[in-house]
Amino acid sequence: MFSRCAELTDVMVFEAHGNDQQQEGQLRFVQSVYQNARLISEQSDDDPTYAKRKMYLCENRVEKQAANESGNSAQFLAAHSEEGR
Repeated sequence: MFSRCAELTDVMVFEAHGNDQQQEGQLRFVQSVYQNARLISEQSDDDPTYAKRKMYLCENRVEKQAANESGNSAQFLAAHSEEGR
């Protein structure tokens, strides 16, 4: 879904979820789609039960072909789903 949304826009806001390792993996994936992923918030203020979510401003999308080849989306979702947290 992220790759599909990236095809439609040059700028996206992304909020990572899961444990630290999952969030690091999500950020690596985002960085394979966008050249710049700038941290804009260390934590989420809208959910006091799970505030440990970082938000990024993603800009400068890489070429569409490169973004589509960055990895298998199903594998990414399985490895980084919230069910694993």
